[in-house]
Amino acid sequence: MDIVQEDQQDHEIPFRFTGNAREYFGIWIVNVCLMLVTLGIYAPWAKVRKKRYFYGNTLLEGSPFDYVANPLAILKGRVIAVVLFMGYSITSKIYPLAATIMLALGVIGILPWIVMRSFAFRARNTVWRNIRFDFRTSYGEAVKHIGAPTLLVPITLGLAYPYVMYLQKKFVVGNSAYGKSKFEFKGTTGGFYGVYLGAAKIVLAMIVVQGLFYALLLSVDAFSVKAASAFKPLLAMTIELFIAIMIAVGIFIYAYLNTAIINYTLNHTAIGGGHLKSIPKTGQMIKL
Repeated sequence: MDIVQEDQQDHEIPFRFTGNAREYFGIWIVNVCLMLVTLGIYAPWAKVRKKRYFYGNTLLEGSPFDYVANPLAILKGRVIAVVLFMGYSITSKIYPLAATIMLALGVIGILPWIVMRSFAFRARNTVWRNIRFDFRTSYGEAVKHIGAPTLLVPITLGLAYPYVMYLQKKFVVGNSAYGKSKFEFKGTTGGFYGVYLGAAKIVLAMIVVQGLFYALLLSVDAFSVKAASAFKPLLAMTIELFIAIMIAVGIFIYAYLNTAIINYTLNHTAIGGGHLKSIPKTGQMIKL
């Protein structure tokens, strides 16, 4: 990913990562061992260590980023999340209807607050050149862009999902800032529908192929028992190959959507007279 300055032609400032697998493995294995010994209590400290390694090895114009979060604050947040989840679980077993109402109210009322606080916490604890990032918004805006639109997805049988994604990206990017410089999101609803339409075409093609395959299976079953037994080894290989192809297609769709959404979001994000530029390919994401 690069930052392109619009006031200077072809002037790109690339991000650079200097970490390596060997160094990170040492951090990772220690984190895992300490989390096992402490029954997961060490997880917030592990998260901070991991982020400090990745941030510290991510350079922009030769200067590293830094993550300055307090692990105790993360631990408190996770304790609250566990208590809320336990309350919902107990209620769902005793009063299922009340639990359903709680879930709906949670999506509208609690989820936006959690998302808002989460992004604010992450931004304000991210530093570059001694200047913190920020995330400024109100609870009302969070409900408007995160809570209420989420309910449109089941109501529209998923058709509103790209629109909801657009609102969420616009909310996150548009309320983010680096110091006093605010980020600006220039994407459109149509852009997100275009991304998901591309994935839908692949899914539709997969459904057609799956239908043809099932038709083939039915035609084989129509043969006599003797003929069917002769085709049995070939049929078994065909089924295994078909399953492998479906898994591969699923991985491709997942990688395509992630890459396309990341690229579209970042390529339509501007700040301080410049804009971000992201060019990873689906094939690169599949390798990861």
